[in-house]
Amino acid sequence: MVRAILDGRKSQTRRILNIRGHKSFSEFGPSDTPGYDWHFRDAHMRWHDLRDSRLRELLPYAPGDRLWVRETWTARMEHGWTIADARSRMYREEILYKADGHDSIDGWWPSIHMPREFSRLTLIVTDVRVQRLQDISEADALAEGVERDSDGWRDYQMPTTQCCGNARDSFRTLWDSLNAGRGYGWDRNPWVAAVSFQAHRCNIDKMDRAAGQEGGGE
Repeated sequence: MVRAILDGRKSQTRRILNIRGHKSFSEFGPSDTPGYDWHFRDAHMRWHDLRDSRLRELLPYAPGDRLWVRETWTARMEHGWTIADARSRMYREEILYKADGHDSIDGWWPSIHMPREFSRLTLIVTDVRVQRLQDISEADALAEGVERDSDGWRDYQMPTTQCCGNARDSFRTLWDSLNAGRGYGWDRNPWVAAVSFQAHRCNIDKMDRAAGQEGGGE
């Protein structure tokens, strides 16, 4: 949803929690978190509340992390179309991003093959919450970047024939379009990390040189 980030509509993303042999979050209790008595009363816990390192290590990101966004991309060149050619300095200014349109261009490279140096969006994580997927609010669904037109909220599974009544239902269709085939559909209501971020239109290396930090790929 790069276009949603560029448009300023997306400031949250949700990631399925990888339990990796741990007990599920719903089974953690005070005896598992020394010195801190907490429960998932509202199915929401913020990163700063998870004082036990065993819980924090389950989360993909922490506040302050910097992430660089991979995009579907290509390069307009005269003498080659390899990624190595694209990374040479003489072609830097000709990197093109599919999110900007360019409908007449064929031969896009998938985002997984985008070099870090071509990233133009940097995300700074501001908050991480633990919750069940279906606990997402209408406001948070809006922050996930779902779209609305004159007919209603977009149905991401059947975009040409249907629309949804609200942002939360639209997000449900978006989630299932990406995750139902992996066994983590909306109806399973998995535990997720709800990650909030601020988006900056800049390359992460330029930002990191000033901060002396490294960033992960989003």
